[in-house]
Amino acid sequence: MSEAEGRGAAWTEEQSTSEPEGRGVAWTEERSVSEPTGRGVAWTEERGTSDEGRRRLRAPRRRAGKQRTSDEGRRRSEGGMGRRAGPRKRAGDTAPERLGEAGNPPVQPDPRDGGPPKAPVLNLDRLSLSFGGLRALSELDLQVDDREIVSLIGPNGAGKTTVFNVITGVYQPNSGDVRFGGQSIAGQPQHRIAQMGIARTFQSLRLFLNMSVIENVMAATYGRTRAMPWESILRLPRARREEREVRALAEDVLSFFGQRLAGYRWDQPAYSLSYANRRRLEIARALATGPRLLLLDEPAAGMNPAETHEITELIGRLRDERDVAILVIEHDMHVVAGCSDRVIAIDHGVKIAEGGFDEVASHPAVVEAYMGRDPEALTDAG
Repeated sequence: MSEAEGRGAAWTEEQSTSEPEGRGVAWTEERSVSEPTGRGVAWTEERGTSDEGRRRLRAPRRRAGKQRTSDEGRRRSEGGMGRRAGPRKRAGDTAPERLGEAGNPPVQPDPRDGGPPKAPVLNLDRLSLSFGGLRALSELDLQVDDREIVSLIGPNGAGKTTVFNVITGVYQPNSGDVRFGGQSIAGQPQHRIAQMGIARTFQSLRLFLNMSVIENVMAATYGRTRAMPWESILRLPRARREEREVRALAEDVLSFFGQRLAGYRWDQPAYSLSYANRRRLEIARALATGPRLLLLDEPAAGMNPAETHEITELIGRLRDERDVAILVIEHDMHVVAGCSDRVIAIDHGVKIAEGGFDEVASHPAVVEAYMGRDPEALTDAG
C-alpha cells in the first residue's frame, strides 16, 4: 500500500488488518507507548474517519530509529503492558520528599511553628584558656539557641569578657571547641568570624569619633562590599551603587533607634553625642553587619535608670524585630531580669549556675561569688 512507504513495517502490517475497529485500537495503544499523551489522543480521534484520517496520518513521518515492529505492538496491546504516556523525567529530576535520602539534609522546621528545635546558634564545648599559670576559663559549657537572649553574669574577673574574646577570635582556646551554627570557628581570624554573622560591642566605646553618625554605621559594612579602592576613587558605577545601598542600610538601622539617632544627628560627628547615644550607636554599628548572633558587653554601663530601662527594652526588640540571638554581659540585675530568657553565672572561669533569673540569683554559689561567705558559716566550718 502507498501508506507503507515512509511509515515503516509497523504501519504496513497494521493496514493488513481487516477490521477497522481493531486497527484503531491496536494503533492507538501502540502509539500510547512511544508518543506523548497529547499526540496519542489526536491519532485516536483521527482514526475515526477513513480518507481524511489517512491523509492526516500520512503527513507526520516517524524517524527510523523510533519505529516499533507490529509484533511488539501487538504483544503490548494484547498483554496489557501498554503504559500511559506522560512527561519524561529528565536527568537530575528528584522528588522533593526524597531529598533527604540523596544526602541533602532536610530543612529544619522553625521551633516557633511547633517543629523540633534547630541546632544551637552558639555552642561552647568544654572551653579552657590559660594565661601562663592563670586559669581564665575552665571546661566551660555554654549554649545559645536561635532568637534567644542569654545573660552571662559574674563578679569582676570571672572571665566574662574573656568568653567574648574567645568567641570572636581575639584569643584561641587551649582546649575545647567553639561552634557557630554547627561549624567550628575556634582559631578562625576575627574578620572571618564577623563575616560569618557574629558581631559584638565593647565595654569601652570603640567609635570613630571624628566621623559622622551615619558614616560610623556605613563603615561596619565594609566587609560585605565588593567594589575595589580604584573603583571608589574613580566613582565607577559599581562603587556608586554599593554606596547607595550601604547608605540605605545605615539609614534603616539608625531608624530602629527612633528619635535618639534620627534626623539631624546622622550628619553630626560621633563625639557630639551623649554617652547613652554613643552606646546606641555602637549597637547600631554592630547591627549593620547583619549578624545572626549579637554579643553585648555591658550595654547599660554608666546609664541612669531611665536610660537603663530603654536599653532593656531595646535588647528585647533586637531579638523580636531583627531576629538575632543575643549573648549579653551585664552587672545591672534589672537589665538581666528584664530581658533574659536564661541566665548563666560563672566565677573564675567556671560555670556555677544556669537557669531562670530567680533560680540563678538565689543560688548559694552565686550569692557566695558576689557577696562572699557568711562569717558565721566560716567560723562554724573552722
